[in-house]
Amino acid sequence: VDPLMIRNVALVGHSHSGKTALAEWMLFDEHILAKRPRAGESVLDFDPAEAARHSSVFSHFLRVPHAGRLLEITDTPWGDFQSDANAALDGSDGAVIVASASDGVQAGTLSSFKYCQENGIKCILALSKMDRPFLDVDSLLSDLETSLGMKPVPLQTVCDDGGEFQGVNSIFELDSNGEITKSNIEGTEAAWMELEEAVAMTDDDLLMEYLDSSTLAPEKVIHGLQNAVRNQKILPVVFTSAEKNVGIPELMDAVAAFLPNPVDVREDALNAACASEEGKCGLTPGIEAGFAARVVHTTVDSFGSLSILRVISNGCDKDGKFESIPHSVVNLRTRDTIKIGLTAFVLQGKERVSLPNGSRILPGNVIAVPKLPDSVHTNDILTIPDAVNEEESEIKIEVSTKALTPLSRSSKDVPLMFCATVSLPDADGKKSGKGKVVNSGDDKLISALDAISREDLAVRLEQNAGSLLLHCMSGDHAMLIASRLK
Repeated sequence: VDPLMIRNVALVGHSHSGKTALAEWMLFDEHILAKRPRAGESVLDFDPAEAARHSSVFSHFLRVPHAGRLLEITDTPWGDFQSDANAALDGSDGAVIVASASDGVQAGTLSSFKYCQENGIKCILALSKMDRPFLDVDSLLSDLETSLGMKPVPLQTVCDDGGEFQGVNSIFELDSNGEITKSNIEGTEAAWMELEEAVAMTDDDLLMEYLDSSTLAPEKVIHGLQNAVRNQKILPVVFTSAEKNVGIPELMDAVAAFLPNPVDVREDALNAACASEEGKCGLTPGIEAGFAARVVHTTVDSFGSLSILRVISNGCDKDGKFESIPHSVVNLRTRDTIKIGLTAFVLQGKERVSLPNGSRILPGNVIAVPKLPDSVHTNDILTIPDAVNEEESEIKIEVSTKALTPLSRSSKDVPLMFCATVSLPDADGKKSGKGKVVNSGDDKLISALDAISREDLAVRLEQNAGSLLLHCMSGDHAMLIASRLK
């Protein structure tokens, strides 16, 4: 796969907006899942805590081929677990903000859109649950424009029968070769004209041409839309229903056609650095100084840790082909040198697909690496030893020029609203070789809580004067943590 064909995207939005359902239908529609998704039988929400809550607690990673593209999708939680979603967003090039059409504008819709705008994450909006009765789409779009401060522009028209949602007609077409053209479906002309005007308003040259001739060539509209999304000047909208499996292929079409590829994202950052006269000019986007990756998630179980890496760049061999995973990297936060084993995976929810030894790793890929040291945390940047100085310099320039990418986005702590004192279990103390009394029960509990805090960024532990304080998001969150200790 060419990195130009990769789209690295997070599904974000308010809890219960339908993100996981859309992700599972993507897998089914591309024949990766054999069984049709059903409500209450989630494949991605496989953790017992998620099954009990009927809601995601952790981010889930999946790889979906579509129309000649490779979609690296992250399905994220929200609510008490927004920090996990933020970590996934920080490692993504684009986002699909999922908003429930039946629930209207919600807090998660607003906060996820704001986060994307502030951190340079390009996004489109997917209205879910379009099959629900008594929807007023025009009013919803108007409310979204008022709340978000940006006009949502539909890429489709809605097909209904007596008010019942039946499907969508797209105003563009994406063929298997990746070519994007204007659709000729009857009834889509008014939507195309709305898009045409919205795109013209984002570019001075296009606006002058539009004012002179009252129209733009279709290829200029499509290219202008891509640039407008890339520059965060327009918010495309698609309509979906997981219940009816309607609009899911069209959603994937929109992701493939209008969200940027990882090379474009790196090119924008490198151009900004060059223009600032601080960075090096002429670097090849996606190759640059060699391998660099961001840790976007960490899981810990009885078999050890699993670090999920979003690849930012990678070196090439003498034939111009991307290299495999390096065997030695440096953690920029700790300056530790870390050895990486030969084993790596691609994730499809809970399924781990082993990568053959020597597999080439491309910018934009998401891979899982087992048993990295405990010092490696979510949001860390890993790079090859020879590239440490170059990557640190590039991070500083991206921050100063506000051309933020997965390389330079800083992790942000979510305010923790709940604190509880943890009662340590009674256990018979025993003396160590140095005469220190060691409580094995305390050690096991603290170790278990520490493992949970590596997975869940909204969990922090504080030991003070013989007591243990647990900081988290809410009482419900604390109960969930307690259930995971059993």
